[in-house]
Amino acid sequence: MAEKIVSIIGGGPAGLYAARLMKLRRPDWSVTVHERSTHDDSFGFGVSLTGRALASFRQADEESHQEILALGVAAPSAEFRLPTGTVRIPGFSRGVAVARRDLLGLLVRLCRASGVDLREGSTADVDELRRHSDIVVVADGAGSPSRSRLREELGVRESFARDAFIWCAAEVPLDAATFVPIETEHGVYATHSYPYTSTMSGHVIEASLETVQAAGMSVGPRADGGSDMVALEYLSEVFSEILKGQPLIGNRSVWGRFRWVSCERWHHDRVVVIGDAAATAHMSLGSGTKHAMESAISLADALVAEDSVPDAFARYEQWQRPATAELQDRSFRSSLWWQSIDRRLDLAPSRLAVSYLTRAGAMSLDKLLASAGGLTTDAATAVGGGATPPDLDPAAFERWVLERPLSVRQDVELARRLIGPDTSDVVTVAGEREAREQRHLRPGAVVLVDLTVDTGDAWGDEAAAVVTRARACLAAGADGVRLVGKPTRDALLDRLALAERIRTTTRATVAVSGPDEHRTDLVEGLLAGRLDLVEFPDREGEVR
Repeated sequence: MAEKIVSIIGGGPAGLYAARLMKLRRPDWSVTVHERSTHDDSFGFGVSLTGRALASFRQADEESHQEILALGVAAPSAEFRLPTGTVRIPGFSRGVAVARRDLLGLLVRLCRASGVDLREGSTADVDELRRHSDIVVVADGAGSPSRSRLREELGVRESFARDAFIWCAAEVPLDAATFVPIETEHGVYATHSYPYTSTMSGHVIEASLETVQAAGMSVGPRADGGSDMVALEYLSEVFSEILKGQPLIGNRSVWGRFRWVSCERWHHDRVVVIGDAAATAHMSLGSGTKHAMESAISLADALVAEDSVPDAFARYEQWQRPATAELQDRSFRSSLWWQSIDRRLDLAPSRLAVSYLTRAGAMSLDKLLASAGGLTTDAATAVGGGATPPDLDPAAFERWVLERPLSVRQDVELARRLIGPDTSDVVTVAGEREAREQRHLRPGAVVLVDLTVDTGDAWGDEAAAVVTRARACLAAGADGVRLVGKPTRDALLDRLALAERIRTTTRATVAVSGPDEHRTDLVEGLLAGRLDLVEFPDREGEVR
């Protein structure tokens, strides 16, 4: 493409990195960044960058990659500190955490060195810039005013998480990412804590809205734009052990609700959206900055690969959308897991750790055994009632787990966790009336009622109706339920999440039916305490 005038709205990681890369690839282009504040006045504390993100940075711009590495602090392991004990997770991360202010300062310096016109304290109008620019990049975050001006054109969808979070820091060094759920008289608070300098740690704390409000705190921004000191003081007491008596530090830190953002289209006319302005990823996955900077890479590369702006925008979406969609799906599953952390606090530490590692559907059993074999074996031992699995390959390990016995009632035990047409001591029925009849006819059998599941939110209202139905089945004499549904992996992961809700809420015996090709997900569910029994499809491949 010939020389272009590029205007970028937003001087966060997405906007600055996009500006840097565009100027490197197209030195003759005019690239201007408009940022309403200054990088010295940035919000937040440390941000996480995964090993995969660092690899993509190296390929995109070796100089900035090296400088980011120099700033970063590694946390290769993680640990859960639980009421039932502490468990360490080895091989947790190949990435680093960086102070957000330092990252922005680095990108500002590199942008200026590349010839980018950086205008801090500049409030930009997207419509005005469209009249004078060939390309307008919207990178002004999750709450993007610029995106709001093009809401219909971009097909913007927004919603908010059910729980609340607050982002703080403390002058406390940590050597690992550390997760601590604390039960108080008002409810459970859970912190995701991580080192981001040699002396500082970041703390993202989550709790239900009811828990926050019951403690006398409010959710939402303060009129003066400052931090909620009442919340910081209260939480400093709640997490005094991990903080070693140090106070939590705020930076416009208030209780808020995570904003989910997605767009049907990422570009309109001369305008394109990147980073959080295009799509958000829940902070519990630690990939927001990664996504912002990787979307900047995709856009910069597309502008080089194509001969026109419309074709480049289309190429950018083609390259970036699949990764963004996968990230949003995983981060949504992760957010639901953290919202319901209070339901798992009675698990053995190893099983809760496996539950955490498999919460988003991103960790395979092969990887679990390779990176955290001892942890996975401990979880299997808990499932096996004390029996320890031998040193097995993943396929043999799966079989060993599936063949552990299950005590259903005081006088009823199943020989294994895998059920099917040949399992004579398990009866599956269609409803409560049939459950009542079978309990009378076969008192020694395990009676399960089939429930069809088709919901992507295991902790939402639609799923609550399934839980209510499960209670009715138990009241009619059933031992539990069998969840059936579509054979896709996403649908199976949804069933597993709902199985956990039913199991922890009603104490029912829960079986989940799923295709053999996804048996690893089902075995991981057994290790993590999501379900009790597994059923694979029949020979025709249907999920019964």
